[in-house]
Amino acid sequence: MTGTKIKEFVKQQSYFELDYETDETIAFITRENGCVGSETTGIKDVNEGLRLVKLIKQKFNVPASTEECDEWVFVNVELS
Repeated sequence: MTGTKIKEFVKQQSYFELDYETDETIAFITRENGCVGSETTGIKDVNEGLRLVKLIKQKFNVPASTEECDEWVFVNVELS
């Protein structure tokens, strides 16, 4: 149930999209403002990821973190 609520919350609060989910984890992803050619993240995406992590932690009291890979920014949420 919490996973469904988190997905709905992220959809309403951010432009990050669902990347994958398991019973233990939900990951959201974006490269909206990243540079594909130079494979670098966009500062706007990094800041949005940090904002989203803060909101998720406050609202749902679950561990969450950001991760960067090339132009992608991930938000990882632990459900259990």
